[in-house]
Amino acid sequence: MAQKSNKRVTVSLPYDLDLEFRGLASKKFKFEKGWYSKAMVDAIRIWMIYNENTLLKEGISKLSHFAGKTMWNNLKENSVRNLEFKSNQEILNHVLNYFNNESPYIQNLDYRIYEQNIKICVDCPCITEKNEDFMLEDLIYKYLQPISLASRAGIEDITGNTYKLSKVKIGSLNKIYLKKIDDISRSI
Repeated sequence: MAQKSNKRVTVSLPYDLDLEFRGLASKKFKFEKGWYSKAMVDAIRIWMIYNENTLLKEGISKLSHFAGKTMWNNLKENSVRNLEFKSNQEILNHVLNYFNNESPYIQNLDYRIYEQNIKICVDCPCITEKNEDFMLEDLIYKYLQPISLASRAGIEDITGNTYKLSKVKIGSLNKIYLKKIDDISRSI
């Protein structure tokens, strides 16, 4: 397949903004060939993701619920096949252990149910500790988002209740909080 050529565009930026952008971009890409273009591509992609989420805000909950249920069902089907469990809780533990066992970035994943709310703790030290190339977006989109979506769908499947993502704390130990809701129309 032929490689698509790049499109040359001309944009006008405030001088100070361009100077600040070039300073950060040159540190990341170390003035290697095409460094400014690579930085612009990164910036445009991040802008698109941010604005897509903003524009889809009204429908993002339905979309995330669908994605979570799909992930949960695939994980459950593929990881519990030919295994016998005594309870749905054991199925959830087994599926969540999949993230611990299969991801080289997750060392500990644990959850607690308290007052019908759930706290999921995810330890990703090789991403967050002493990693100069650490990107917060990678942590969120590649690890925390799939875990929170699949976990919420699994817990909803097991308990029959509806949950919403109420809070995420990012740090040396990442925490995802799911809150049980009584009125389903408020979550979707």
